[in-house]
Amino acid sequence: LVGLGCQFFLNPLIGLLVINIVSLRPAEEIVLLVMMSSPGGTYSNLLCSFFNADLALSVAMSAVSTLAAAFMLPFNMYVYVEVLSGSDVRLDWVGLGATIACVEVGVLLGVILGKRYPGKKYQHRFNIFGNISGIALFIIAMLLSQTEESLFEKAAVFWGGCIIPAMVAATVSISIASLLRLAKPERLSIGVETVYQNTSIPTAVAFATFGGAEAKQAISIPVAYGLIQALTSVSILVIGWKNGWAFAPANEPFCKAISDTYQPYAEVVTEKAITLNEEAITTDITEDT
Repeated sequence: LVGLGCQFFLNPLIGLLVINIVSLRPAEEIVLLVMMSSPGGTYSNLLCSFFNADLALSVAMSAVSTLAAAFMLPFNMYVYVEVLSGSDVRLDWVGLGATIACVEVGVLLGVILGKRYPGKKYQHRFNIFGNISGIALFIIAMLLSQTEESLFEKAAVFWGGCIIPAMVAATVSISIASLLRLAKPERLSIGVETVYQNTSIPTAVAFATFGGAEAKQAISIPVAYGLIQALTSVSILVIGWKNGWAFAPANEPFCKAISDTYQPYAEVVTEKAITLNEEAITTDITEDT
C-alpha cells in the first residue's frame, strides 16, 4: 500500500510541482505529467534481483501497479493534465486508452504464458524477448526524438525537469518507508519502484497527441528520464547494499553480490528441496527393506 500510494499519488504530485517550478515547453510538461503517472517499469525487477532488494515486493508492485493503471492513469491524467496543469493541450483519450490496453494485454499474456510454459528454458526465452523489445523501444524513441538539438545538447532546465522528479521521488518514498519502519530491503524496493516509470506510455501519448517538432520535443522527456531512472535506481541500490539495507552482505565482493541470489525465498526453496530429497531417500530405503 505504501508503494502504490507513492506511485499513484506522490509521483503525479511531484510532476505537477516540477512543471510549475521548471520552465519546460508545453509538450514536455504534458508528457512529464503522463510519465509521472505511469508506474510499472519492469527493469526495476531486474535491478532489485541483481542488487538483492526485496524482489518479491518489487514484482508485486510492478504487477499490481500495471493493472491498477487501467483506471488510475486516466484518473490522474484528467486531474493533473486537464484540470490542474492549466494547459490548453487536450489529450487523445482514445490513443491513451489503446496504449493502456496494450500494456494490460501484455501483462496478462505474460502471466498466461508463464503458467502455460513454466520451465526455465521458456522463462529464459521470454526474458530475452522482453529485454530485446524494451531495448528496441528505447532505441526507436531515442532516434525519433532527435532534432537539430541532440538529447545531450539540451539546456540544463530540460535535464532539471527529468532529474528533479527522480531524486524527489526516491528521497520521499524511502523516507516514508523508513518512518513506517518497513524492512530495509523493502525500503529499497519501494524507492526503486517509485522512481521507475513505464516510459512506453508517455512515448505513445507523445505520438498520439503531438505532431512534428512538438512530438520530438515531447518524446525527449521519456528518453531522458529513462536514463535518469536507471542511474538513480542503481545508485539507490548500491548505496543501500553498502549500508546493509540489502539481503546481500555489505562486505561481499561486487561481482558475487550481483551474481548470487540472497533472496529469503531462495533459501526456503532450497530447504524444501533438501527435505523432499531426504524423504525420497528414506522412502526408497524403506521400500528396499
